[in-house]
Amino acid sequence: MFFPSKLVDFRIFFGYKCVVFQKIGEKIAVAGFYDKAKFTPKRFKWHTREYKIEEITIASDIKDGGVKKRMYSVLCSGNLYRICFNRDDEIWVLEEVWLPG
Repeated sequence: MFFPSKLVDFRIFFGYKCVVFQKIGEKIAVAGFYDKAKFTPKRFKWHTREYKIEEITIASDIKDGGVKKRMYSVLCSGNLYRICFNRDDEIWVLEEVWLPG
C-alpha cells in the first residue's frame, strides 16, 4: 500500500525480507494520555484515516538546529511509522512510513 504524497521509495533488505521506506512529512493529529508528565501517543489521524498505535518501539528527544523535538517510532497494523512532535510549534508530523515490500 502506497500513499499519495511525496513518494521516495527505498527498498531495504533484512535477510529475506524487503522493507519499503517512504518519507511523508505531513501534519497529523495525535491522541494519547499523560502519566507522570510523560505523554504516550495511542492513535493518530492522517488525512481521513485513523491509526491505532499498538506499540511504541522507540521514543527519543532530539534537536533539529535549535528546535526541540520528540520522535516516536510506532507500530500500527504491522507497519512502522515515525511520528514527531515539534515542542516549539506544538505540531505533530508523520515523518516516515516503513512498509513490507
